[in-house]
Amino acid sequence: MATRTVLSGPSCLRTHLKASLPSLRGSTCVIISSNLPEDQRDAPHPPPPLRRVRQSVSDSVQRATFTASMELNLRTVGCSVTGAYPTWDDVGAGAEMATRLGATSVLGVGAGAAIDCAKAVASVLSAAGGGGSEGVRLILAPSTLAGTMAAMSSTPMILSTAEEALLPPHLAAQPSAGIGRGPADFPNVGATVCLDADGMAFVTGGGGSAKGGGGTDHSVATPVHAALASLAVCAETSLLLASAGRTSLPPEDLEAAHVLVEGARSSAMAALDLCRDGASDPVGDLAARHHAAAALAHAGQLLLHGDGPGGRRSVGVALCSSVLPRYFPHGHALAFLAALLPGLCEAADLGTIPGGSAPTVRIGEEELGPGGLAAWAGAAAGGLPCGAAPRLAALAEGAPAVEEMMRSVAANGALVGSEEVGGGAFLEAVLHRSLNL
Repeated sequence: MATRTVLSGPSCLRTHLKASLPSLRGSTCVIISSNLPEDQRDAPHPPPPLRRVRQSVSDSVQRATFTASMELNLRTVGCSVTGAYPTWDDVGAGAEMATRLGATSVLGVGAGAAIDCAKAVASVLSAAGGGGSEGVRLILAPSTLAGTMAAMSSTPMILSTAEEALLPPHLAAQPSAGIGRGPADFPNVGATVCLDADGMAFVTGGGGSAKGGGGTDHSVATPVHAALASLAVCAETSLLLASAGRTSLPPEDLEAAHVLVEGARSSAMAALDLCRDGASDPVGDLAARHHAAAALAHAGQLLLHGDGPGGRRSVGVALCSSVLPRYFPHGHALAFLAALLPGLCEAADLGTIPGGSAPTVRIGEEELGPGGLAAWAGAAAGGLPCGAAPRLAALAEGAPAVEEMMRSVAANGALVGSEEVGGGAFLEAVLHRSLNL
């Protein structure tokens, strides 16, 4: 995957920009940031948790822009992403502006959509030879928990409005007819990721913002979402690592993957421990946010998008790509991944992976015998406040049929490489179990 240099702590973005001034002053820097859609900017009385998150993201964007443009006197130009996911129009606008101004550095700041858009713009510039011998400089400063996972994963996910699917750039840019571009035209670009968990937008407690009728809205990430989503990535990766014959990872990368799994697992468990009592203790909330961000920083590096060596695509990525925008509009990617955790573990325990039986898996230092994944997932999520753990059915628009969703999975090629964990049969079992829990 593309190299990620991670800096953490308050003001880490300012520190990095200041240290990089000699190279950054050579050309314009494109700042790609989050912004609300025009029809929502003056919307009256949003729920308080959502209002606080929006304000936090806005403050983060303003600080980054002020630091780069005013304090450090860099030449900058701004582009904003207003949707929940970046579209190819967003990427094209940013890349066209960068090319026209001769920009060789890209700064992405805000929520996951802005982070993924910045990654895609940097990829387009890199393919065009931008940055000369030094290459394109990509700096990512996520302002949300979901943005943290986006910053750490190698490949951006772009919304194809025609297919209502999240796709890698070379597929999102492909015309509906004719020959499109290939993965080589969109190389992954190494990045410096500046994680300031103290200033990160998040929701305390369990449920995000309130929906009408007293329900729970998981459209804003909580530390619980981040922790459970990270554990879902850990579970799937551990299934692959349980058998060298099933995984496309080179042998030298197997232990590195185990290290990432343990880092994600331990940080996720620490975040969940702090969230179990449901108390709104500011000190505990801040610590939970730090642990949740650390879990995502490890888990994001384990996500595979089907465009690397071997072409394997993570189960969570395959399902997010295919069904999230169309069938689960009430939840973002972290809530969706979190809701898959129990179903994924139950499906694995039922023996739907190749070989017909559940494997023995190692998750960090813990070894789980056949059939032990569901109990492990249940124990991890046990004792959380009511409504804290999202349920897949609650995120759905209506009651989507699994058979219909699986047609979407097959249509956008999300099965590429997923055969290692059972292909379509396993993905279908995960959806069935997750919707019925």
